[in-house]
Amino acid sequence: MNDPRFKFRPSLNAVTALLDGASLPSSDLDDALLEHFIAAWSGDELVGVVGVEPFGGDGLLRSLAIRDSARGAGLGRALVSAAENHAASLGIASLHLLTNTAAPYFLRLGYRDCPRTSAAESIRNSNEFSSLCPDNAAFMCKRFRVA
Repeated sequence: MNDPRFKFRPSLNAVTALLDGASLPSSDLDDALLEHFIAAWSGDELVGVVGVEPFGGDGLLRSLAIRDSARGAGLGRALVSAAENHAASLGIASLHLLTNTAAPYFLRLGYRDCPRTSAAESIRNSNEFSSLCPDNAAFMCKRFRVA
């Protein structure tokens, strides 16, 4: 991760506040899960976050949120790229996500629509898949080569 704005393990309070402001689920977050979250800072202000929830060779891309004041400058794309690189470093070859509103954005980043029935059991059993996101949320996938 070469961007000096990015840091792993943001504080739970800062992430929860940003996600709550973006109407994204945060009730299952804890310090252990935040080990795989990347935060973008502008000075002392958290302006963006994204997470990876690993499940062996699969992972969930979680909680991409950008503060309104930081949108439109490519921060979301940079955070997703950093999360994908982190996932690859963990041996994850396929990232999945659920979204109610951002499917067109993720299509532009190379994710594709996938049937929910194609999700690995570990993904289906995750809190995000099984209870936090509604059944009508788009389920999307992206495979990439692991170094």
